[in-house]
Amino acid sequence: GIQTAAGDGVQVVTNKDASAAAGADVVVVVVALTPQDEGEAILDGGDRDELGLHAEDEALIQEVAATGKTTIVIMEAGGPITMEAWKEQADAIVMAWYPGMEGGTALGSLLFGDINFSGRLVQTWPKTLEDEPVFGNHQAETDFNYFHGYRHFDENDIEPLFPFGFGLSYTSFELSNLVLSDTKVNESDSLSVTVDVKNAGKRRGVEVVQLYASYPNTLVRRAKMELKGYARVELDADETKTVTIQLSVADLAYYDMEQKKWRVEALAHRIHVGRNARDLPLVGEVAVNAQ
Repeated sequence: GIQTAAGDGVQVVTNKDASAAAGADVVVVVVALTPQDEGEAILDGGDRDELGLHAEDEALIQEVAATGKTTIVIMEAGGPITMEAWKEQADAIVMAWYPGMEGGTALGSLLFGDINFSGRLVQTWPKTLEDEPVFGNHQAETDFNYFHGYRHFDENDIEPLFPFGFGLSYTSFELSNLVLSDTKVNESDSLSVTVDVKNAGKRRGVEVVQLYASYPNTLVRRAKMELKGYARVELDADETKTVTIQLSVADLAYYDMEQKKWRVEALAHRIHVGRNARDLPLVGEVAVNAQ
């Protein structure tokens, strides 16, 4: 359904079609999946066969957006949703997940700016169902390939709808001055990675600095990039803080099937720092002398 706000105050009007948008300045369209769409089978639900919204929900979003009103779409669901049919028509999109009985209060505080958004995606969101590996709901067995999540998207050069770790807020952040505590380490060592984070906007907000590792000269099959650490930092407008992420060199290991143990390769490892798996502007390098 939709809710609308107009004039100096807020008048809540709820409807299941675009008629409630008449006379409104801002329209909030709430769309949701149900336990029957994506619930436990014991409760007469199950996994989704598609990743999009219901056709009537997509039509409602498009109908409201066509009125020319500022259109905010709030989605309630348990996993990624494809939105190529309507994404560009929405002025804002909020993933509320299943927020519980106080979810409406929380969403109101966020939409009116009393609280700043700070969430980050824990999955890669695809543009289409076909971007994901086949995981059938109606087959006896499913094969898991070697790469999953953002590793699958990186390995197959697929552009995601929203990358792993993605999230927006009412302010903007700048990352700079990446410093590694050492450029040569042993497998038993720990590496300190520091980066300066500046709130370049006008609102207090939260940034989640993410650290990934890559292995450009690896001799084994590895992901192109892997998350190895992160740090959450809250900053006032125009404030800068130095954030430190500790990286255990042992966490750079891969599992050697022949020797049946975890191993760290004795070669240069690259350290990437940024805001999500596809936005990693800061790069450093550390040489590992594995034992």
